[in-house]
Amino acid sequence: MELFSQLVAVAAVLGLTGGAVWLLKRGSHFPQLRRRANSIVEVVDQRALSPQLSIHVVRVREVEYVIAAHVSGVTVLKGGES
Repeated sequence: MELFSQLVAVAAVLGLTGGAVWLLKRGSHFPQLRRRANSIVEVVDQRALSPQLSIHVVRVREVEYVIAAHVSGVTVLKGGES
């Protein structure tokens, strides 16, 4: 009987977690979590090259920047052209 009650408790926790994830993904109940349509900064694409290095393409007011994020900080590789 103790095993059954533990299984029911685990199932309840997994169900509540799944329900919370579903609600957050749906976004209608939490409009502040959705991306704003009039956002100035937009992440166009991103790729991880290694666990400590990633490349991001970011658009800021119609201008795209290619940025490398690494352990030492962030470096703008290309940007400023329209």
